[in-house]
Amino acid sequence: MVLILMVSVAITVDRVSTERIRTEVRQEWHAKIDDLALDLQGRILQNIKTVWGLAAGVSVEPKLGEARFQELTADIFRLATELRNIGLAPDFVINNIYPLEGNEAAIGLDLRTQSLPAEQVLMLMETERAVFSGPVNLVQGGQGLAARIPILSPAPMSSGAWFP
Repeated sequence: MVLILMVSVAITVDRVSTERIRTEVRQEWHAKIDDLALDLQGRILQNIKTVWGLAAGVSVEPKLGEARFQELTADIFRLATELRNIGLAPDFVINNIYPLEGNEAAIGLDLRTQSLPAEQVLMLMETERAVFSGPVNLVQGGQGLAARIPILSPAPMSSGAWFP
């Protein structure tokens, strides 16, 4: 009887100890994941703020030529190293992209018909806020997280979107 009691107590203590360790490990991993998520969110927001600065420059200079676009976006890429590309899409058609190499397939892409759902197009036009989507299948290959930032120009009914 004493032996059965000792084995029962040992099994109970083992179960309680194992569950406590599992809970501690689970909490530790949740804390690590939360830290990673916060770091990722911070990086994404920092990059978006950097691109908003570029969007402000384009709204002041709406007839931006290819050379000037490449110059401005090269500066952005030095500041926002996680970005893979930035595209300028007046009337939702990409006509400039940086870097051009490897992203040629995106030139001429009509975001309204090939990438952006109608509700996101409306959100861009009505709220004037960034719209995030992803993962999206990129025409140049692979997948990515896309942030589209509306750029309002002085001309009526003219808009564009940044596509990092």
